[in-house]
Amino acid sequence: MDGTLRLSVDPQQAADLNAALVGAGIRVSELRPAERTLEEVFLNLTTQEGAAA
Repeated sequence: MDGTLRLSVDPQQAADLNAALVGAGIRVSELRPAERTLEEVFLNLTTQEGAAA
């Protein structure tokens, strides 16, 4: 395990999330939004679902 914790939250809540994690004794080294890979974008554009959107 690489120590990564992935959460799905509103980006506006980043400061509150960070405070809660630190308050719970979890050391936070970075908060950032997830980015889609080029492969994910390509597959989304070339599949039936992506083409219909």
